[in-house]
Amino acid sequence: MPPPGLMIQTVGTPGNIEVLLTPSPFQESEIDYIEDSFLLPEVSPDNKPVRYIVYYAPNQSHGYFDRWSTLKHEPKNIVGASVLCSNGDHLAKGFIDSTRAKAYFLECKQYSIFELLKLPERPWVSYVVVQGITPGVYTKCKSLVHLSLGYQRGLVYCVMGDRSVTDARVLFACLTKAGKVVTWQVV
Repeated sequence: MPPPGLMIQTVGTPGNIEVLLTPSPFQESEIDYIEDSFLLPEVSPDNKPVRYIVYYAPNQSHGYFDRWSTLKHEPKNIVGASVLCSNGDHLAKGFIDSTRAKAYFLECKQYSIFELLKLPERPWVSYVVVQGITPGVYTKCKSLVHLSLGYQRGLVYCVMGDRSVTDARVLFACLTKAGKVVTWQVV
């Protein structure tokens, strides 16, 4: 398997494969702000607290929130996930289990999933999921996060070029043959 951070030139196409830094270097202190709110969060129909992860939003942002709507409160407002999702296409998921939501957010940050989702969807971009719930080749971010990663971490290569889907399938077949593809259980 190619080392992380390496750009691989594919044969017969001007595109390349970007091997993402996985897991990415980050300090846990960067995410110390993830704490349960001192105010009551929004609740699910069965009155359980809901936490939200915004995977991507129009301004290339992501985040962890303890509510969907912004709460107007003195002396400061408590910002909700809808702030990022109000203008355009986005991908967000609500979790009743706050421990799982925090874990998924940290995993996505550590495995560079949020950085990957900042890439614009183009016909010449494909994603090769080597480790995930459903490994394979994907061309859409929503399918990648929902179907392949199950809203959590994974090892993903990004293939770019005129033949990205073909090159991605070849790469996936080679990694499968080499025994590098891992299917994780749904939790």
